[in-house]
Amino acid sequence: MPTTLIAPEKPVEAPLTPSRYGMVSVPVTRRRALFVALFGTPTKHELGILYRCGSSTLRFVRGYWANLMLAGCLCGFGGIAALAVSLQDNYSCTPGSHTVSSGESVYNVVNKRCSGNRQVAMRDIIELNNGEAIINVGDVLLIPAG
Repeated sequence: MPTTLIAPEKPVEAPLTPSRYGMVSVPVTRRRALFVALFGTPTKHELGILYRCGSSTLRFVRGYWANLMLAGCLCGFGGIAALAVSLQDNYSCTPGSHTVSSGESVYNVVNKRCSGNRQVAMRDIIELNNGEAIINVGDVLLIPAG
């Protein structure tokens, strides 16, 4: 905390020039100290304010470090689990039936009629059509919606 000078009379307004006792001390807030530290040359007083703010934040974090780490891990795990669930069976197809023509395979049919996760779509089409991946010309494949 800066030393304050005891004067016989308090000035009504702060002087514009330094007095014989040195610079006039102006109360410094945390916001002003941070602003001066980022965009100017901070004084010892402003650096002290920033140090005290930082040390109290570090004491808080040190006291709750295990809880903060647990919360971070749970959030990360939840995000990864949500992503995995959303990618698992995410596809859509034009539903109906498809008659196989010459040179077609299940993969070609999936590429024409489905979007999204095509591997899962191909697995579902094979399971829906008696579990056979080998198809012949003229076979009718049932295509699920997704």
